[in-house]
Amino acid sequence: MEQISKLVWSEPDVPEELHDPLRTIGTEYAVSDSGAGLKLNFRRVDAPETTVRVSRSPGEVLVEYSTVSGRAFCVRTIAGYLLPRARPLEVMYL
Repeated sequence: MEQISKLVWSEPDVPEELHDPLRTIGTEYAVSDSGAGLKLNFRRVDAPETTVRVSRSPGEVLVEYSTVSGRAFCVRTIAGYLLPRARPLEVMYL
């Protein structure tokens, strides 16, 4: 499989409820609504509880989710494992 450097989503193809969370995630990870990269698609599914499924095909990652919070967790997890951080990790000591 190809090296992943960026996940890219498109406003017309992604439900509006996901735009702001994706932009927020994009401040920390290489997730954007423009440019070249692996296409990030979403499909909302009916489920009695929080459900998230991720599948990958050439050029695309599909996230199926039942709740917005489940989807946000999934995208952040995918980005955290696959992509370089856009900014250094901030650690706070108490």
